[in-house]
Amino acid sequence: MIATRAVEQFRGHLRKFDGSGWNEFWFAPADPLASAVMRVVTGLIGLYVMVSHTPDLVEWFGRHGLLSVKTVGILASGQLEGGGPPSVLNGFDSSAALYAVHSIGLAAFVALTVGFFSRTANAVALVAILSYAHRAPMLSGLIEPVLIALLLYLLIAPSGAAISFDRRRATSGGAPSWLANFSIRLMQVHLCAFYAMMALTKLGNETWWMGEAAWWLAAQQESRIINLTFLHGSIYLINGLTHLIVMSELSFAVLAWSPKLRPFAMLFTTIVWLVVAMLSGQLGFCLTMILANLAFIRRQRGAKYWRSRPNRRRTRRRRSSHTRTLSHQESRF
Repeated sequence: MIATRAVEQFRGHLRKFDGSGWNEFWFAPADPLASAVMRVVTGLIGLYVMVSHTPDLVEWFGRHGLLSVKTVGILASGQLEGGGPPSVLNGFDSSAALYAVHSIGLAAFVALTVGFFSRTANAVALVAILSYAHRAPMLSGLIEPVLIALLLYLLIAPSGAAISFDRRRATSGGAPSWLANFSIRLMQVHLCAFYAMMALTKLGNETWWMGEAAWWLAAQQESRIINLTFLHGSIYLINGLTHLIVMSELSFAVLAWSPKLRPFAMLFTTIVWLVVAMLSGQLGFCLTMILANLAFIRRQRGAKYWRSRPNRRRTRRRRSSHTRTLSHQESRF
């Protein structure tokens, strides 16, 4: 019933999508706060990925590392020499050079997170994460596709116009921008397509249809956080968890477009992602998807809160100054 209402609302929106509706959806000016929030979220995810490469940087990519350029070329393309997509890391194999390039990538994600020269930092961070994905695609996990998409769409938005050092340096406030709206819409559409793709992939697998997938996730010893193998006798619970995961992914792709049902969809998927994290141990990916869902947070409420903060601070400063003046005058008498 809920899903049917969401589909009807979505169809109603599509019927209204003449030229003006289409333009309003994609190009209506929006507060850049949502883009700023996603900039912080994306920066934190990127820092997690970059830091995870740090301990074994030379062992993997060094001159005598396990994944030299020649080895990766053989594994990735089957060719004897080179091959594979371009990467900044292809030109460096000494320890000093690798750590220097790696430090630049880390600094870019730190700058992106705090909003210091946000667009430049965004571009450098995107090149850094693509370089790692191209240099050793066999090391890339589930996080990188989501992270690369977020970085690409953030490059369009004025994400430094709020919650940033760029905002403090600017002479004027962050005005509503169609680029901010366009960037967030691209994230939303891509995210829903990602959810739909994950759900449809599961529906094409017999293990998910039979309701056994949750058990196979819990049975993995390499990555699990909690030992949940005691659930092997709870057949109905395993079946329910398996189908709940698929249901959450399918429903989010539809319910996220309904303003009234969106909070339910976000809460539902958040709970399911936490369950998946406990079952599979893929904590980083599950947290990435939870944070990526913030692209659907209603921008008006957040904007009112953050825009009102400077006014509240100024009011408190005026009251404090007025109180000190009165106290000084009273002390004179």
